[in-house]
Amino acid sequence: MRWPALAVAWCVAVLGLGGCYAVREPPQIGEAVRIEVVSDRGRLVQAQAFLDAAIGDSIVQRLGWDVSPTGSARLEVSIAQEFIDVSQRDSRGVPNQWVIRLQGTALLVCQKGNIYEHFSGLGYATGLNDQDAGLRIAAQDAAWGLTSWLETETKKLR
Repeated sequence: MRWPALAVAWCVAVLGLGGCYAVREPPQIGEAVRIEVVSDRGRLVQAQAFLDAAIGDSIVQRLGWDVSPTGSARLEVSIAQEFIDVSQRDSRGVPNQWVIRLQGTALLVCQKGNIYEHFSGLGYATGLNDQDAGLRIAAQDAAWGLTSWLETETKKLR
């Protein structure tokens, strides 16, 4: 007799707490955004294209913002030199996996104000044959971090 009463109390508590949570739309800045790479110190030329595409896709998909080459708001991205280093070796000490780190800074300039952030993204490659895939994953990781930052920080803009 004790278990049914506990089960009912638990269900009432869970249903009551469920009403406290509300899904909200991400913050909007009210203008289209253009992504500008203002500086690229990278050695891998494809990194800029991967990062630009990943940031644009992430902003559209996660925030629902308009991304346009003629947008009045600007996301100015500066790409630092990528960092590539051995992350794993086999039993003989021969490198068999590398970590690729894309990093840089981003400045959002919009009518509501400006915000600035450092970003970083990681990817892994097992050789030159999958270096582009590792670089693309690093760009997507960096874009995810930037979009999370935009979602949080644009709430503070007025």
